[in-house]
Amino acid sequence: MEDVKKELKMGELKREILRNSLEQTNAQVSSILLFTLQWKELEDHFDLIQRSIEKRLDAVGFRETEVETRMRIVSEREEEFDLKESELSLLSKKIEECNAEIKFKKEEIDLMQKLLEDCSSELKSKSEELDSIGVGFIRV
Repeated sequence: MEDVKKELKMGELKREILRNSLEQTNAQVSSILLFTLQWKELEDHFDLIQRSIEKRLDAVGFRETEVETRMRIVSEREEEFDLKESELSLLSKKIEECNAEIKFKKEEIDLMQKLLEDCSSELKSKSEELDSIGVGFIRV
């Protein structure tokens, strides 16, 4: 009977050890499951961040292309402006030359008018002189 009591105590002790092992295993399984869930949440979070960064990179790339296009347009317009400025400068010089030529021609015309008036006056004077001495000439 003592053997049976020993066997019963031994069985109880083994059962207790096995129960403790089971509880430890359950605790570890819970920890592993919790870790797995947390890991999955972390991966989801990083995936979300990565997609967000990729979207922002796409937006930055689009804006960069847009800025490059605008810079190219500004550069082209600047070249056009410089060309127009050069053309305007040349036209301004031509206008100054034309104004100087007009002034010169006006002075020539004024001089010619003065000469014409002098000649006309002299002609009138000579004509009057001829009329006064009795010699007339036929005017056409």
